[in-house]
Amino acid sequence: MPVEAVHHLSLIPISIAWELRAALDQARLWSGQGQAKDAAELLEASIGRAPPDDGNAALVEARGLLDTLAGR
Repeated sequence: MPVEAVHHLSLIPISIAWELRAALDQARLWSGQGQAKDAAELLEASIGRAPPDDGNAALVEARGLLDTLAGR
């Protein structure tokens, strides 16, 4: 595997983490503006791209907000 490919693979989790943080901020904003459905859809999409066993704090927080938005 070329070095460039390995480097690219190592950035995938970082980019997902940044995406998740941005989605979490946007979802909070939308939720506060009465757009809970849009916020939940955004979180679902971002959470779906994260590794399922990732214990990242942003992922845990996003799942919690999604549960709140869904009334769980």
